[in-house]
Amino acid sequence: MIRKGFTLVELIVVIIIVGILASIALTQYANMVEYGRVAEAKTRLGSMRQAVYEYYWTNGSVESMQNSDVGVSDTCSSDSYYRYRIFFSVPTIAQLWARRCTSGGKTPDSSSGYSIWYEVSPSDGYQRWHCQRGSPLSGCFGMNQ
Repeated sequence: MIRKGFTLVELIVVIIIVGILASIALTQYANMVEYGRVAEAKTRLGSMRQAVYEYYWTNGSVESMQNSDVGVSDTCSSDSYYRYRIFFSVPTIAQLWARRCTSGGKTPDSSSGYSIWYEVSPSDGYQRWHCQRGSPLSGCFGMNQ
């Protein structure tokens, strides 16, 4: 009589293979979710950029802009994955920052913080995206440091 079925070793091998594939898929899923959050931050930074231009057209400079002028807060809250900020390293270049909340935001268990920022100078048209992650600083999400 011939018995049909699987041996215990065959079943264990299949379970191990499925586990490996599931862990790879879960990691890729988490990365794609984070890419979506980056897109959200870039959209918000684009809105901030528009506010910088409007402020420049109204006031003739951007040096005295505050977070309130672009409608953002530099704190993590329950309705945002990022905290946003505007500041100036050079008086004519506004740096618009989105820093990933690692606590106090929508996902307090986020394991890695990073910053995305956009430099813009309405007076001469200069624009540049940046992203930094980890230590030592490195580029992320296809953007340079």
